Amino acid sequence: MPGSRPFEWTPTNPNYIYYFDVASDSVIGATQFWRADQPITALGKATFGTQANSLREMLVAGTERGLWFVAGDVTATLEQVSGSIGCISPKTMVNTPLGLMFLGTDRMVYLIRAMGEPEKVGLRIYPDLLKIPSAQMVDACAVYHDGFYKL
Repeated sequence: MPGSRPFEWTPTNPNYIYYFDVASDSVIGATQFWRADQPITALGKATFGTQANSLREMLVAGTERGLWFVAGDVTATLEQVSGSIGCISPKTMVNTPLGLMFLGTDRMVYLIRAMGEPEKVGLRIYPDLLKIPSAQMVDACAVYHDGFYKL
């Protein structure tokens, strides 16, 4: 019925992150989404500790101008932790033993060790990162290999 849904479920609406119960093939319900106020450009997950025998991780969602976290189960909310640090290069979000590293839209490499503001870790290579043309930022990628984050 037109107008009965609070939003449109289309690929052209990138502000939503939908989640499903892995044990079910049920359709998306009215509460099975988180919404950012900007289009989502990158997704990753950051390990922030352990509890008993399980790993504790959080979903990290990047937008062009912001960073969002979801930690916990599906009842958790999408929380914006930065309104100035963003990520448009999804292939640069890489888990390392220290935390999640990524290339920010400001061309700085950041590290997320726990919930909260990311730390700048790419100061030494920042002048070289400034040389990346804006149009190619989305194509940047990285790997973690032999103890190094390789961009």
